[in-house]
Amino acid sequence: SRRRHTRYISVTGVQTCALPIFLSPIGALFALTASFLIADVWNKNANSLDVVANETQAVHQILNISSRLPEPLPDFIRSRMDDYRRLVLEEEAPALSQMKTIENDINARARRILYDISAATAAQTDPASAKIFAITNDLFKYRNQRMAIAVDVTQSRRVQLSTILGFFLIAVVAATHSEGLLLLATMTFMTAAATAIVVSFAIYNGRPFDNDVSMLNEGGFFSNEKEIGRAHV
Repeated sequence: SRRRHTRYISVTGVQTCALPIFLSPIGALFALTASFLIADVWNKNANSLDVVANETQAVHQILNISSRLPEPLPDFIRSRMDDYRRLVLEEEAPALSQMKTIENDINARARRILYDISAATAAQTDPASAKIFAITNDLFKYRNQRMAIAVDVTQSRRVQLSTILGFFLIAVVAATHSEGLLLLATMTFMTAAATAIVVSFAIYNGRPFDNDVSMLNEGGFFSNEKEIGRAHV
C-alpha cells in the first residue's frame, strides 16, 4: 500500500511538473492569435470606412457631372443613381452584416444599375460621359471591396481559435496553480478575463456593417435626401 502511494505521488508530481511545459506555448499561441484578431478587427473597420467614403464620393461625383451630359442622359443617369442609392440604403445596407456570399440578388441588381450607366456613357464622345464612365468603373471596384469585407470569414475563424486556445489556457493555468486556492482563483480569473476581453472586442467591433453596433449609418453610406437633392441641381 505504501509503495502504491509513493508511486502515485511520483506520477502526479511528474504530471504537475509537465504542465508548465504546455503553458508557455499555449500562452504564446493565444497571445499571437489575439494580436492578429485585434489587428484584423481594427483594419476591417478602417477599411470599411474608407471604402464606403470612396463609394459615397463616387456617387456624388456622378450626380454632379451628370448635368453636363447631352440630353436625355442627365435625367437617365440621375434616375439610375437614385435607384442605386435607394437599393443600397433600403435593402443592401441592412442585410450586409448577414451576407455570406457576394453572389446574391441585391448585388446583382446593384451591378445591373451600374452596367446601365456604363453602357449609356460608353457610346458618347463628350468629356462628361467619359468621366462618368471612369467613375462608374471605380464604383464597381469600391462595391467589390465593400462586399469582400462584408463576407470575410477570416475573422470569425480567428475568434473561434482564440476562444478554444483561451479555454485550454484557463485549464492549464488552473492545473498549474492548483496548490493554493487564492492563487488558483486569481490566475484563472485573469486568464478568463483576458480571453473574454479579446473575444468580446472582436465580436462587438468586428461587424462594421451591423447597424446595431457600427459607426456606419445611412449617412455613412450616402448623404441624406436633401444633400442628394442638392447634388442633382
